[in-house]
Order: sequence, then structure tokens, then C-alpha cells
Amino acid sequence: MTRGMPEKKSWLKLLAGCFRTEKGNDGSGRRVFIRRVAKLVLGCVLLKVKDVMVTDLVVVDANTSVREAVKRMNDFGIGCLPVMDGGKVAGIMTERDILRRVVAEGKNPL
Repeated sequence: MTRGMPEKKSWLKLLAGCFRTEKGNDGSGRRVFIRRVAKLVLGCVLLKVKDVMVTDLVVVDANTSVREAVKRMNDFGIGCLPVMDGGKVAGIMTERDILRRVVAEGKNPL
């Protein structure tokens, strides 16, 4: 579970509850529906990047081969890698970058 977020099951229950027909205090189901949607939306609005970000980063050096970087992405089950150069973040390599700049252009990933 990510800090600051309810478990996935509770979000799914809340979402499913938005579509249930229930009677509110005044006999209408609309009030219950709006209240549940508002709670869902408010939960997303109040989240900050720091609440969902990953802090134990897997990184790659700028001089690493694309093949080794892809192996690392597969080993850790991730879709992008921050690229380090001289101890500083120089950029990011994503699965999309690999597809567009290596596979699509027929380049050698070694």
C-alpha cells in the first residue's frame, strides 16, 4: 500500500458504491451518489506527488548500454530509469524511448 492512499480494494468498493441505488435521508438516491463521487474526487485532489512517488530508485549510468538498461528494467519490473551522469540526474529513459529510438530505427541495442 502506498503511503497516503487507501488500499485498492477500498477505492474499488467506493467506486462501485457510486453506482448502487441507495436511498438517502430524503428518500432520493442522488444525494448518496454525489457524496460518494465527491469523496472519490476529493481523495485524488488532496494527494500530492510525494504521497505516490517511489523513493527507492533504480538508476542507470549514462554510459550503460541500452541492452543492460533494458535488462535492469525487466529485472525490477519498471518502465523507466533515471539516467545519472557524474552523480546528477541527466535524464530519463523510458520504454517508449527504446521503442522509438532503437527498435523502430533498427539500431543495435548493444
